Amino acid sequence: MVLQHQNQMLPNVLKGVYFMVKLNKNRFGGHFSVHAERFGQFLPPTKLATGASTTLSLYVLPPVLSAYLRQYPTIQISALNQNSTNIQKALLEHDIDVGIIESLTRLNTLTYSPFTTDEVLAVCSATSPLRTRTLTVADLPTVPLALRENGSGTLPDVIVYPTGGGTGLIGIWKAFHELKRFGWLTPHQPLPRMVAVQAGQCCPIVDTFWGKQPNCKQYVGKPTLANGLAVPRPIGEPLMLSVLRESGGTALAISEDEMVDGVRELCRQEGIFAAPEGGAIWSATQTLLRQGWIRPDDHVLLLNTGSGQSYLDNLKGKW
Repeated sequence: MVLQHQNQMLPNVLKGVYFMVKLNKNRFGGHFSVHAERFGQFLPPTKLATGASTTLSLYVLPPVLSAYLRQYPTIQISALNQNSTNIQKALLEHDIDVGIIESLTRLNTLTYSPFTTDEVLAVCSATSPLRTRTLTVADLPTVPLALRENGSGTLPDVIVYPTGGGTGLIGIWKAFHELKRFGWLTPHQPLPRMVAVQAGQCCPIVDTFWGKQPNCKQYVGKPTLANGLAVPRPIGEPLMLSVLRESGGTALAISEDEMVDGVRELCRQEGIFAAPEGGAIWSATQTLLRQGWIRPDDHVLLLNTGSGQSYLDNLKGKW
């Protein structure tokens, strides 16, 4: 969908991006051919802020903007890559002039114009009983499906992980690269910035990451409320450091009081009785937000690895 404000006149923008450019597509997965055409005389804008959801940003918008720039090389173009919900939000807040999305969501204050079609394929395991069936659209509500969350076809910008032995951090990063190898993520898909959160009482990865020690082989930790973070000499240290640096991530330590504050706030605000590790990542996220390392418009995934029910003895008297 191409969308614009109902109450904002953008004829030049729309002629420049939508009416001036035709997209011809044989089928899903095929090639796009772009043809620039003039629909009457007009003066193109000097600047054009566009936005598109991820698939469109990667496969549709580049040839469109390239054709546009060949005809109007003096125009300054910017392109925002976000999920469909955020593209609509950016348009409403006048951060962009025109957006292209895949979502079926409609807002009354925006005008939507269909411009191409797509094909959606259902995938099942080779051992699934569904593999021998022909399904109709009416059948789909009766079949268990793994679906992405509403408004999102993108990866998070940041993943915050409570890091002890580090197998989770390493495994997540490896999985992203496996998804690229399988073609489920595009080769140039930006990957999240990974954050390792540790207890201030036991933070070998944090100390090595920030150059306070060459490695964790001689590190001596102290007891912490978060049992899962009490790993003073993790064998996966080299791989964890590689993940943090490759992803442009960071590492930080959280005090015992900050953990408890995080557990308390998650209980009060979200009804989640998280483990101290969950309190640590919540407090760490707020710290990174205050520091500006996490931006207000970032999509952040926090991974809570346990329930406070398993830590009643540790948390006793901390409230």
